[in-house]
Amino acid sequence: TDNRLYPFQRYSGGHSMDYELRPGEKLTLFYEPECEGLFYLPYKQVHGEYVEFPREIAEFEIRTADGPHSQKDYRRWGTGRFEYVPQLSHREAFYPVVGGGFNQNLRLPSRSGEALTRDRGDLPAQAVFEVASPYELIDGEISVYAQLESAAHHLAAEISTDRGRSWRTCGAINGPYFGPWKTGADLLAVSEHGCLTMVSGKYGYLVRLTLSGPQPAGAARVGEVAISSLVQANPRNFPVLAAGRNELVYSPGPQRRRWSLPVRLEALDRFTVRSRNMEYVLENDNQLLKPRNWGRAEAVFAVAAPDSADLLSFRAGGRFLALDSLAPEKTTAETRRTRLRAPDPARAKGAIEWSRSPEGPWTEIWRYKPFGAGLDGERVERVLAWPETDTQVSPGPGVRKVYVRYRLEGLALDDIRLSAFTAGGGHAGRLVLTHEWLSGSNRVNRTVEVPDPSREFRYGLDTGRGEFKNISLTLECPAQE
Repeated sequence: TDNRLYPFQRYSGGHSMDYELRPGEKLTLFYEPECEGLFYLPYKQVHGEYVEFPREIAEFEIRTADGPHSQKDYRRWGTGRFEYVPQLSHREAFYPVVGGGFNQNLRLPSRSGEALTRDRGDLPAQAVFEVASPYELIDGEISVYAQLESAAHHLAAEISTDRGRSWRTCGAINGPYFGPWKTGADLLAVSEHGCLTMVSGKYGYLVRLTLSGPQPAGAARVGEVAISSLVQANPRNFPVLAAGRNELVYSPGPQRRRWSLPVRLEALDRFTVRSRNMEYVLENDNQLLKPRNWGRAEAVFAVAAPDSADLLSFRAGGRFLALDSLAPEKTTAETRRTRLRAPDPARAKGAIEWSRSPEGPWTEIWRYKPFGAGLDGERVERVLAWPETDTQVSPGPGVRKVYVRYRLEGLALDDIRLSAFTAGGGHAGRLVLTHEWLSGSNRVNRTVEVPDPSREFRYGLDTGRGEFKNISLTLECPAQE
């Protein structure tokens, strides 16, 4: 069989997702769940409490305990594991922001194997690392080797899912302490069929380690940092080996990096450059934005990469809602009754625009068009006018920041999606591929090193004859010496 392997490009929700392995990072994709019961079930809030929303339907043999799988055959979803061991002696291993609680007062080790400590012993130090995934996250875990000389020395670990606008402590220890220490993403809910953590359902997060305590600076140190993240993925997107001879083609995706810029609707003012006449509404545990009194409203966002690199492009999107008596239930494909009704949904207006200045001039990249007729030209009496859009724009050379404006009139908005794309890291790192499969009752693995990860590479694998089953595919960029 001729399989094509795209390690830097995956697809989720209909959108291409870009991912670049860093030195010290490994991604293992399992064709079935790594262990039974390991899957992410969506949750929703009902009167302030998280509950699983999938409903069991005996007639169609839909059982919550089965997790996500096809209802038409026996195909299941798989899981994956990102493992990142940042090279503490390399500045590039840290999140590319310094100041304001990001990578402050750090003294990096001179070589690998040494510990990270404070530059000044009278001040705390913060080290921030990033986890980015093209797949939906299930859970996250942080492990370090901590060295804290006394009870006055502390180490705290925090996680942010909104690029550092807010942090949540997931673990802390006091000295004296010498040895490995492990903590993980905070649990929000536990049910019969799984758990919900603060990173569940997200596509990335930041980890911040804070060292504090009295002098000397070396009395509080961390080393051997490792961040492990579990993801859920569709194995039908993986290259599949067959029994016998297989010819595979490794082909790199675009050499670019995608920075997702999440927006929390309930804290809109913390994410905007400015907003006018925009109202946040929570209805039946569904979040959305609408103009006050259904008049004109706008929200302006700055889009830039955290490392201030030139933008190759940016993407802006969301879901717009012309509300009558029905609205979408955000966590399901169902509809719900709503008390929010625009005076005249047929006259609703909405647009997305961009500019190089927060004051304009503005260029329109998407406009809401009321839907009145079907494909056959006949008028449709009742239609759910909830268009969803994602538009990508190249702003031209030398542009590091753009501004995106959402305009509403008689229209609501329940999702805002913003991303920045920059050139790839340009690492001259190695890429090692490992296939594992079951041949009869024997687990077999084969490892292949790609000579030049920036170029197409062909290789062959012979899995033998007889009973055969794919187990996993691992892509690893080994740490540089």
